[in-house]
Amino acid sequence: MKNILVVGSGGREAAIVCALNKNKEVDVYGFLSNKNPQIIKNCKDFVVGDILDSNQIISFVKDNHVSLVYLSPDAVLEKGIADDLFDAEKKAQMICEKIKGDVWFRKDIGTKEIIEKKQNHMKEIKEKII
Repeated sequence: MKNILVVGSGGREAAIVCALNKNKEVDVYGFLSNKNPQIIKNCKDFVVGDILDSNQIISFVKDNHVSLVYLSPDAVLEKGIADDLFDAEKKAQMICEKIKGDVWFRKDIGTKEIIEKKQNHMKEIKEKII
């Protein structure tokens, strides 16, 4: 299931929300500047807030595990909200890569092959010493 956020509350956004809502593999969320009944009816969840405040939008994205954001109003694009979302995504990816990297590094410690290899190596060292 993909979570898609549509930012804006005009006719253009209402049409996008209605089209997205036809796909049963998608949950549509709305971040609105005012209550548009057509958008509200077709969204899984919505919030009315300041569409020019990237912190509010990013918080909503995190809380609802949104994987795609559709930004439509010109003011939102002019304000640089897309850039702020992109920067937040990059930060999240860096954190995930760090965690994933640490797990990957430690992943092979207890495998049977590694344990046997270390035991054989210790036997060789012991034989050389004796």
